[in-house]
Amino acid sequence: MTDDTDDADDLHPVDADALRRGLEIARREPGRREQLDSFLNGEPFIPARPWIEVATFAAQCVQGRALKLKPWQTAPCNLPADGAVGDDDVGGQVLLNQMIDAGLSIWEPDPMAALAAKAKSKAKRKAKRLAKAAAKSAAQ
Repeated sequence: MTDDTDDADDLHPVDADALRRGLEIARREPGRREQLDSFLNGEPFIPARPWIEVATFAAQCVQGRALKLKPWQTAPCNLPADGAVGDDDVGGQVLLNQMIDAGLSIWEPDPMAALAAKAKSKAKRKAKRLAKAAAKSAAQ
């Protein structure tokens, strides 16, 4: 397998990291490793695909599995930025907006887990600030 991640150099570090993790996770799925390797390396008479194309495909697959999407639902990474989605994808658009607001990549392999981790981290920081303020107030 080629690891031509030069395409990732032009991406925001958050996106590049999410795409690398998504590709790594997708490669663990039965049969997916062979498919992705074929995409990356090419086959006789079929040229290799760019790393970015394969990584975004992998991210879509991993998001679909993590979110338990129905076949007719679209992974957040593939939703339009303008919010013009059908009824089946309204929840996905809300999730995509939450991901963006939280500073996550649209390619995040497990959006719900990442949002939960962000919320937990934010709550810890808030609790720490409150404890520090309470200690400062008690010392006065």
